Amino acid sequence: MPPAVRNGLGLSADEDATIAAIFATYNRGNGLNLIALSAVLDSGDPAAAFALSLEAVPTHEAASELPALLSLDELPPHVGTLILELNAMGTAGSAAPIVASLYRHLGYWPSYLALAWAQLGPLDASGRLAAAIDDVRSAGEAEAGRIASHRGAAPSTIDSEDIEFARKAIRYFRDTAICRMVTIGLVLTRSFADSS
Repeated sequence: MPPAVRNGLGLSADEDATIAAIFATYNRGNGLNLIALSAVLDSGDPAAAFALSLEAVPTHEAASELPALLSLDELPPHVGTLILELNAMGTAGSAAPIVASLYRHLGYWPSYLALAWAQLGPLDASGRLAAAIDDVRSAGEAEAGRIASHRGAAPSTIDSEDIEFARKAIRYFRDTAICRMVTIGLVLTRSFADSS
């Protein structure tokens, strides 16, 4: 995104930095969630995830403090509607997609959300966004397969029906929210990068 576009959106340098920090935070968190949830699903035993050692997971300090996460009720109606329009992209017709918190975090900048809609809309309409989300899901599953074998065994007291219920809930969340927002977060981050 060239500086002239940023100026046209009315974003200050501080707002640019905050939006970039929001993207960095969500991209890291959603990426880790994609791998972790896919690893849980890989062995068919969600409870085993609790035995996974986190010693090798690097820790990072947040680049800056993020603004408060807004609820849809706290936003002007037209911004809430725009967020719901964005949220419908990449859902493959899901009747009640989870409202992505990334969009609500970006609700402070309606002009940027309008640009994001203009960027994502053609990708969604052409099917390219759905194809990219499928690619992200496949890549996450492949990466998760490499780490799933390092998990411990699940407690024997967990009922198989509870495990199946958990697997369905985890798969739904991963497939309808996490895979979608990993993809969209990366698309928006790359387009937001300063090209000067």
